[in-house]
Amino acid sequence: MLAVVYVIATGFVAAGLLNALHQAVQLPQKNESGSAALLLSFETPLDKTWSLFLCTFAGPYYLVRYGLRFWLQSILPGRAFALCLLLGVVWSFFSGVVLVEAALVLGKISL
Repeated sequence: MLAVVYVIATGFVAAGLLNALHQAVQLPQKNESGSAALLLSFETPLDKTWSLFLCTFAGPYYLVRYGLRFWLQSILPGRAFALCLLLGVVWSFFSGVVLVEAALVLGKISL
């Protein structure tokens, strides 16, 4: 059970770090509420690769973040927010498995 929690936490931490990295490198853009907006670019092959990587691994962060935001604004019902949380945890688990397996293959961690 502890390994499952570790993998989920690894996925969520990676998602948050990728979001922070993306926010640091992109030009500061604000949406109408004043918070930083997620901007993806698909102009060059490198932009497409980065956007795909960001959506794949930072997706749980955005799913939970915007689900919470919409729930607090009463746009999203409680059950839909619970579903967002559940999907975020499952998505984080799978991306965490990929990251932990990659770390094992590279020899960064050991069993």
